[in-house]
Amino acid sequence: MASNLEWVYQRESPRGKILFFAHDVHVQTSVAMFGSPKHRSIWPVQQSRMAGMFLRSVLEGNLVIIGTHFGRGRDFQTSDALLPPDANGMDALLASLSIPQFIMDLRELPSSGPLHEWFNTVHETRGLGSGKETRMEAPLKAYDAILFIDTITPTPAPQRR
Repeated sequence: MASNLEWVYQRESPRGKILFFAHDVHVQTSVAMFGSPKHRSIWPVQQSRMAGMFLRSVLEGNLVIIGTHFGRGRDFQTSDALLPPDANGMDALLASLSIPQFIMDLRELPSSGPLHEWFNTVHETRGLGSGKETRMEAPLKAYDAILFIDTITPTPAPQRR
C-alpha cells in the first residue's frame, strides 16, 4: 500500500495535492495494537506495522494522516448496534464534546501538559471492520488530525432494477 502511494506521489505531486483515502488503521503512523484489556482481538495478529509508518518515513512532512473516530452507530453489514465507547477511551472523550462532527488538528495541541499527555497515552478505541473490534492507540503517535462523527449509519444498498 505504501509503495503504491509513493508511486502515485512521485508521479502526481507536481500537479498538486493528493488525497489518499484508506481505513485509519492502515494509515496510522504507529504500531497497530488489536484488541484491548476488555475485548480480545478477533484478528490473528495482536500488533502490526501499518502503511502509515512507511509513508511517514518516505514522505515525511508532505503527509497529513487523519484518523476517524465515532460515538455510536450501526454495523454496516448487519445494522446491529456497535459497541458502546469505553468510558475512559478516545471515542467517549470526543463524544462528550456534544459536537456532531469535527476535525481536530493534533499538531496544534500544547507540547506539554495534561492535554498533551492524554493524547500521547494509549487508549481504547473502536473501528476495525464493522466497528465491533477494539484496538489501543495513542492518538498523537498515530495521527496528525482526527475526524470525529457522532453517529455513523450504514449506506443503504442500491435498489436493483
